[in-house]
Amino acid sequence: MSKRTYRAKSVKTLDLDRLGKELEAAQRLVFSLDIAKDVMFATLKVEAELVHTTLKWHHLESTSEVVSWLSGFGPRVEVAMEPSGTYGDTLRWHLERSGVAVYQVSPKKVKDSREIYDGVPSSHDAKAAAIIGWLHWQGRSELWPERSDVDRHMKAAVETLRLYQVPFQRCLNRLEGSLARYWPELGGILSLSSVTLLELLQEFGGPSGVAATPQRAGALMRRVGGNGLASTSIDRVLSSSQETLGVAMLASECEALQALAGEARRLQQCVRRAREQVEALSQGDAELQHLAPVVGKVTAVVLMLHNGRLSAYRNARSFEKALGLNLKIRQSGKYSGQLKLTKRGPGVGRQYLYLASLRLIKDDPLARAWYEAKLQRDPGGSKKKALVAVMRKLARALWWVAQGAPFTTEKLFDARRLKMA
Repeated sequence: MSKRTYRAKSVKTLDLDRLGKELEAAQRLVFSLDIAKDVMFATLKVEAELVHTTLKWHHLESTSEVVSWLSGFGPRVEVAMEPSGTYGDTLRWHLERSGVAVYQVSPKKVKDSREIYDGVPSSHDAKAAAIIGWLHWQGRSELWPERSDVDRHMKAAVETLRLYQVPFQRCLNRLEGSLARYWPELGGILSLSSVTLLELLQEFGGPSGVAATPQRAGALMRRVGGNGLASTSIDRVLSSSQETLGVAMLASECEALQALAGEARRLQQCVRRAREQVEALSQGDAELQHLAPVVGKVTAVVLMLHNGRLSAYRNARSFEKALGLNLKIRQSGKYSGQLKLTKRGPGVGRQYLYLASLRLIKDDPLARAWYEAKLQRDPGGSKKKALVAVMRKLARALWWVAQGAPFTTEKLFDARRLKMA
């Protein structure tokens, strides 16, 4: 390859019309991009191993000019880029509106090809753009479909839900620590995330406030808890407020706990509204309706948005691989490492599937029996490894469910071997 392969020319100083005339005879033109926040790098290839021109430009200044120039080549031009972040979304959107085909290349493949491409393990923007074009020319890319408006609505709703879920859980963690100091009995009577507990602390601040006005506190718990809150629980809360082992609270500490409970309650309401929006948007999708009874509507939407439609995968193993749940091992000579997950792809899908697996173990006797039996078979293993094994089984089952097959844990776990009826 030429020593000047990576020397980029600025679009501001480059004569694009003249360059276009030089490429008139090319039957196929690959324009590969390394996306950045400000300065974009791209290569023009008419052959897999040959870089015709390397370009660079400031995104906000010259992107419109580049898109207009590329659209002039018609169907001969193919654009390839990595699906990294959101910096390339505007460029991709304008390219698609101009009728230019856009392909995506896996960032992992680009990283692994650094030394294979030119024998040097270095990495920089111009080289990354050249590697992307090289991989695309070999068929190592796939057409990047544009999201439908429905999918964009669901993605926005999921992002809003996650925006509130994280600080809500953080508030609950802080609340647990505060109650351990000031009112350790309360967490054993009411759930930390219960509306009754949050409203009680927001109103009274701590055990001393409840003990000072037990009738008003009891009325609040009956009104908020309704029929779901037993009268015995109310009596236990009132009794513990007078006999608590907790540290006596100062006025400022009561105010701080009130503020914390109030913020947790506000975030809880935001989470509920965002969850309802996600569930409402998923109603009209047949595939999501198949998946929702198994893992829940929110988890089904998250898996579809971040990993694509399950029904589009060739088989269950390919979906498992896309989730990063397939196994890898390093072995050489007498050395043999441990089996580990590849963890490819977006981590958010694994996160939600992890929670769905926890619910499956909790609610399904057969799944729980298999999980406990695996812990006994592998005394040196951890609970996490056994849970990951359940995740992998559940992921493969979801692919079949997306095809329309009914979900039953008897197909995942052998009841006869577990000696269950």
